[in-house]
Amino acid sequence: DDNVFLYAPTFRDDDKESVSIYDINFKQIKLILERKFGGHWKILLKLHPNISDLEKRLINQNNSLIAASNYEDIQELILRSKFVMTDYSSLMFDAMMADKNVLLYTPDLATYQSNRGFYFKMEDLPFPLFKTEQDLQLGIEYFDYNSYFSSTRKFINDLGIHEDGHAAERTAKYILKKMYE
Repeated sequence: DDNVFLYAPTFRDDDKESVSIYDINFKQIKLILERKFGGHWKILLKLHPNISDLEKRLINQNNSLIAASNYEDIQELILRSKFVMTDYSSLMFDAMMADKNVLLYTPDLATYQSNRGFYFKMEDLPFPLFKTEQDLQLGIEYFDYNSYFSSTRKFINDLGIHEDGHAAERTAKYILKKMYE
């Protein structure tokens, strides 16, 4: 019966030992979620495999978190979540296609961009983008599902994405047709 907020950040090339970039006041996030959306909320922490060894330190510092880094299938975690928060991970698109509310928390945007680069301008993505913890908290508190949904639908349409859940079926039929022609 609990609502799930999934936090799944990616790794940084420059600092794989520090937890500071991932250390957010999750207790406050949980309170805001409960006040805004009602019900009980669980916050899952799913770290990228390159930094999963940092999970225990983050859990020890934040008793509002539940360890999920060893959970093998991120898709199952996404499907179970109402909100998915990441930074630069492409799982934002998986969550969007699963009709989940995606938030981007990017306090090190300029540094990360100069180190790794992006396929899209972060500001062009349909997801609310927060550079400070205070803005993140306010963004959750004033989250507008209708505006979010409209933005993600426009993004999907502009890219020409036409997912309907039957691509594998069509591919199999095509292959069988070609095999027996």
